[in-house]
Amino acid sequence: MKKFLVGAAVAALAIAPAHAAQFIVSVGATNPVPANNNFQADLAGLGFSSFTAGAGTNIALSGPARVKFEYLGSESGLRDRFVAGMVNFLESGGTGVGSSPPPVNNFASPVMMGSDVFAGGPVNWVFRSGSGAGAPTHALGSLNFGVFLPQGAGSSFMSNVVYLGFDDTIVGDDDNHDDFIVRVSFVPEPAAWAMMIAGFGLVGGAMRRRTSKSSLRVVYS
Repeated sequence: MKKFLVGAAVAALAIAPAHAAQFIVSVGATNPVPANNNFQADLAGLGFSSFTAGAGTNIALSGPARVKFEYLGSESGLRDRFVAGMVNFLESGGTGVGSSPPPVNNFASPVMMGSDVFAGGPVNWVFRSGSGAGAPTHALGSLNFGVFLPQGAGSSFMSNVVYLGFDDTIVGDDDNHDDFIVRVSFVPEPAAWAMMIAGFGLVGGAMRRRTSKSSLRVVYS
C-alpha cells in the first residue's frame, strides 16, 4: 500500500503541466463583458467577466515555446481572420456581406486553428476585419483586440492560457468583442510527454504489485 501511494504521488507530479514559458499579460483599460456579447455565459463559466483592450494591453512570452490556437466562437457579419506566425485562420461564421448569421459556438468542442513556435518577448498576433487582401489589421494595443481577464488580474498577470476576443467594427452597441474568440495555450514539450508516460507506468506498476500481493493467501493444514 505504501509503495502504491508513493508511486501515485510520483505519477501525480509527473503528469502535472510542465511548460518552459508562460504568457505575461499587461492590462490596459478594462471593461465588463457586456450582456450583448453572445458568449457572455460561456466566458463567465470560465471565470471571465471583464476584458482589456487598447493602449497598454500586451502579451509576451517568458521564453520560447510552441503555442496552439483554438477557435471558440464568432458572431460576425464579416469573415474575420486571425494570423500568428504560420497560423492563418479564417473564421467560419461570417457572411462577408455585413449581415450577422447565427453565432458559431465551439466552446464545448474547440476547433484547432494550428500551432507554431514563438521566441520569447512580445507577440505580434493580429486579427483582420474581413478576409480580403486589403482588410484592416488590428494588433494588440488596438481597441479591437481584446484579452479576457481572470479574476484578480491587476495591472498584469501570468498564465498558461489566454483568451482573445475580437471586435471587427468598433461602433456603438456592437462594441462587445465577440466577433472572433480564440483560446491560446502551450503544446506540451516532448519532455513533458515522457514524464506523463513514466507517471502512468509508475501507477500501473504499483497497482499490479498491490493486486499480486493481495491475491496471496496462506493456507494452514
